[in-house]
Amino acid sequence: MSKSSTKTITVAIAGGGPSGLTLGRHLGREAPECFEVTIFERGAKDRDQGAGWDVSAEAQASLQRAGVNPQVYQCPGSDNMRFYKAGESDPLTVLRLPPYLERLGVKKAYLGLDECNLETERSKIINALVESLPPSTTVVNDTVISEATQDSEGKMELLGRDGSSLGKFDVVVDASGVSSRLRRTRFTEDADSYYTGKCLLRSTLDNPRKTCSAELSSKLSGTTGFYGPSSDGLGTEEVMLQRFGVHSPKYTLSLTISIQDPQRLVDQLKFEGIHGSTNDPEALQRVKDYVDKRLAAFPSGYREMFDGISSAHVTRVKMHPSYEEAMKSTTPGSDELPFLSIGDALHALPPWSGMSGNYSLQDANDLATALIEEHQKGDWSSESIAIKFRELEKDFSLRTEDRRKEVAWTMDDKDYMSSTPIKDFAMVGRITNKPWSWKDPLQVIAGFMRFVTFLNRFDNYGVGVL
Repeated sequence: MSKSSTKTITVAIAGGGPSGLTLGRHLGREAPECFEVTIFERGAKDRDQGAGWDVSAEAQASLQRAGVNPQVYQCPGSDNMRFYKAGESDPLTVLRLPPYLERLGVKKAYLGLDECNLETERSKIINALVESLPPSTTVVNDTVISEATQDSEGKMELLGRDGSSLGKFDVVVDASGVSSRLRRTRFTEDADSYYTGKCLLRSTLDNPRKTCSAELSSKLSGTTGFYGPSSDGLGTEEVMLQRFGVHSPKYTLSLTISIQDPQRLVDQLKFEGIHGSTNDPEALQRVKDYVDKRLAAFPSGYREMFDGISSAHVTRVKMHPSYEEAMKSTTPGSDELPFLSIGDALHALPPWSGMSGNYSLQDANDLATALIEEHQKGDWSSESIAIKFRELEKDFSLRTEDRRKEVAWTMDDKDYMSSTPIKDFAMVGRITNKPWSWKDPLQVIAGFMRFVTFLNRFDNYGVGVL
């Protein structure tokens, strides 16, 4: 393959989420004469973006590099988590740096709270990125990519849903998430994401301060969890609320459900698809009826939270196997392809890992740097890019491994939540997925959480901050 020193690198990015747009923005902002970028997004331009996540310092740096200021997407005062037993006034656990300590110069890292970041609004991130894209970067919405192939000249061709060509490119980057169709370009089905045994029934609560009781709404923070008895009294149910955005009163309301066949839940609710979101009144009523039964043993007022929902969907929680396992199932001939998956398309983790979105933005940041450097060498080729991509693939995957092991460790066959009555429930057990014991070395986690919660007691646990 002939090498090129000055030719523009044509880049196709599958996925117009934060990571795909950030990559496109970096390339277009820092080397517009070197890259021609096309971003393909399967969703509509005005699609619902959902809630955000706790953006880490590294991910913030990537967005800052793209010209997106944290003040655009962060929700002031939301960097806290409170968890309650349903019906109790004081929280079980509070993860928050009290303002009185902050004024004394205490940093989050001093108390191990450096991963408690401000909540963000995903739509604000995406809109800011789209609005700042240069002319050399194009976004094509409502486009499903079914396959990527390489021609005799080393170009990567993308095919649409009907098999028609969407164009040929020097480089293809897959940022289309955990259900990516393009992953098979690099890995066989043996390395596909696998179902974790848990679903999230997620709903949008437009304004909990209007539809929930004053007592309940006063407890809401950046992230709030309520734990109560399962309907049979043998286990514990979890309901989570997450602040939706910067200037929005909305919250995402999630019910965690352990179920071996997630399609059963979809069929019971009569949703159109397992990833589909609905605002159909009849479907929402079925969600409310389901919740009424599932949370029947909760104190009065908690089930009523779902009365104010405006949309709902079922998320089947999946994750990818480790890098070591995935590399046992590579697609023959794919080592030489200028193709790379990033973010959840490469190393998906469950939402409770708290890091999927952050790793995705780190991937986009590092990939942009590598591509710019590759072009600057003056003799890039599809082969040289493929070699670099295999290095990055390993680096991106391995930096998620510690968090992957932590998550996998908590998902053994005996689920703590389904087997622990609310009277025996402890937050440390929720984290480790096993009953807490003084003899367990992990008691240090319990001690840490109790200490931080105690520190928050002096300003009423931050209740009423948001």
